[in-house]
Amino acid sequence: MLTGTDIDDLLRVGEPKPVKFGGVLVLLITFTDPNACYQAFETYSNKRILFITSGTLGKHIVPRILENFPQVFTDPVAKVPYNAIYVFCGYISAHIPWAMPFLDYILMFNHETDLLLRMTCDMAKYYLTKADRLYADGDLVSTRRTYGWSKKLFLQNQKMGGHCEVFINEVNRKADIVENNIRSNRLNNTQDSNSSDDERSGCEPCS
Repeated sequence: MLTGTDIDDLLRVGEPKPVKFGGVLVLLITFTDPNACYQAFETYSNKRILFITSGTLGKHIVPRILENFPQVFTDPVAKVPYNAIYVFCGYISAHIPWAMPFLDYILMFNHETDLLLRMTCDMAKYYLTKADRLYADGDLVSTRRTYGWSKKLFLQNQKMGGHCEVFINEVNRKADIVENNIRSNRLNNTQDSNSSDDERSGCEPCS
């Protein structure tokens, strides 16, 4: 968890700070200057971004961000929007008029626990999908690591009151398959190496 001192430090520095979120290392940046926020989107437009804003600032920031960086909030494979803009406000009804055109991207909350629950779940699902795609590409080591991140976040979500048993079971099942594939590949590589050594040791030198 971040302390008040951490937040003050982030606001002063205005640069990415590595923090643990649900046991997974992420970069956190906070802003008081909208222009600095836009610049960060320019810098990290190739990254997966979860964006939290107040309702008052969101009214001005969100339309501009979505106009200039729609790819940040769109799945690059499925080509569908992410609900990855979290608007935290005291009175949701007061912000519905400006938010209506962006409902494919926006989720609104008036309680921080609900926001953190949803954000943790969204991150976990993102890593689950990413791991599935890495597995399809044959990158088993990265797949195993990414399933691990997904599981950590689902477990954190569950500790906070979420209901993630189905997803945790899915991650465990898929991670076991990946682990078995990695072990099988290592065994096959070892056997191939031993066979090559045997073949070389059995060759007579040319005379």
